[in-house]
Amino acid sequence: MQQRAILIADQEEAVSDSLELVLSDEGYRCFTSSSKSEILDILQAEAIAIVILDSQLAMKTGLPQIIKARYPSVKSIIISSYAALESIQLALMDSTSGIILKPLDFDELIRLVKRMITPAGR
Repeated sequence: MQQRAILIADQEEAVSDSLELVLSDEGYRCFTSSSKSEILDILQAEAIAIVILDSQLAMKTGLPQIIKARYPSVKSIIISSYAALESIQLALMDSTSGIILKPLDFDELIRLVKRMITPAGR
């Protein structure tokens, strides 16, 4: 059975709310949090397919590396501003599945999420 749950981890409530609205409209079950401990609790309790992380939260907490180590099937998408992109890419290269730049292009994000959730060959 396909995992269709997404965890949105961003310190800006407006960003989390926007992503939750857009992804819920696409049929995904969404969870939101800005706390490292709560994010880890959600990952333990729910069948999360993708975690969407704000770059600042990712860099401060080391969550992409923790997620990859504890939940290797969970994909991570980092949301980053262009100015921080190069350092984010270098720091998180092995721990993330994709990077989306701000300002957010919701269509691009939806395409990336669908590619990550849909098994190859479908």
